[in-house]
Amino acid sequence: AAGAVPEPPQCLHTVLTSSGNAYMNWQTRIMYQTYLKHAAAPGSIMKAFTRVLHRGTDDELMLEVPTMRFDPNQGKCDTWCDYPVADRSLAIAQWSKTTDSLRCSHVMMVETDYIYVKTAPASILLPPGHAMGFRYGYIYPYENNMKNVYERFLKDNPSLMPPNGGTWGAFALPQTGNAPSVINVVDLRRVAPRWAEFVELTQRPESVRKALGWLRDMYAYDLAAMVEGVEHQIAAVPDTPLMAQPPADEQLGNAFILHYTWGPEIYDRNDKQLWMFDKRAYGGGQYMKGPYALTPLPEPPVYDEAVGLQLQTFFQPRKLSKSKLELIRIMVVEFNEAVGKCPRIPKGHATLQEAEALASTGQG
Repeated sequence: AAGAVPEPPQCLHTVLTSSGNAYMNWQTRIMYQTYLKHAAAPGSIMKAFTRVLHRGTDDELMLEVPTMRFDPNQGKCDTWCDYPVADRSLAIAQWSKTTDSLRCSHVMMVETDYIYVKTAPASILLPPGHAMGFRYGYIYPYENNMKNVYERFLKDNPSLMPPNGGTWGAFALPQTGNAPSVINVVDLRRVAPRWAEFVELTQRPESVRKALGWLRDMYAYDLAAMVEGVEHQIAAVPDTPLMAQPPADEQLGNAFILHYTWGPEIYDRNDKQLWMFDKRAYGGGQYMKGPYALTPLPEPPVYDEAVGLQLQTFFQPRKLSKSKLELIRIMVVEFNEAVGKCPRIPKGHATLQEAEALASTGQG
């Protein structure tokens, strides 16, 4: 038909969301370098990358990382706010209406603290109506607050038809979140506005907002996917083709991304600390002035049964297996290689002072 949107080519468009604070930006610089390395693999499906920036002004990475900026609902998040991810869904919804979103058939939403270790397999490009998600054990499929939101939503929208005809099914959320989900762009154009709507609906009453806490955005995405009839195939390590999280996971399995959220600490059997990496302490901590000076991580210790390597007490059992240590080592190698590719001054700025003038302080 005249004026019809051409069907995008079969490939993967990686979309990173960020509020552009200095803490997220040092992670973004490293993640983007690992992305470029593995997107360059022969035959890779990783063909496009966009940072969706929800921020009132440009930041210091506009010329280093391909970016589209959208004004946030919460203007105060440009400096500091307690829940910057509340603006993520609206920014993705706005981006999904642009021609940039049509560069590939599928979109993969990612976070700043991801490290690519391989290129993505073509098997993650599922047909419309189906998406690939990562299983998060802390997402409860029958979360009562979300069930109430769902029932309130249906009551307020009596004319809304179920996506696949028939009647609305039983309430059961997919145990996932928006990242690292892989979704057909046609589906995302329906899911993203609904996701933003549910983020807004979980703002009030205060009891619901508090009960859901930091997971509110993830639950809102899950409910949007359910309402729009986009079925997520979810799995955890080692079966997931998406992501592993050292040192919680034993191995990479089929994954091509590592998520460094856990902050591993390595001790000997006498509890002497031998090595640690916590993103919250990197570069002086979360509240430094950007752009951060990027420094390589120290090499983790070599596996030695006699030393009795163990993790911090948060992990039970504490024993650090050879395979878990290898996963940490893979992460460190990729991280440090990326650091080596990032100049002190982000691309496009003549001086550090020029970049600093656009940068925020800390975790806004």
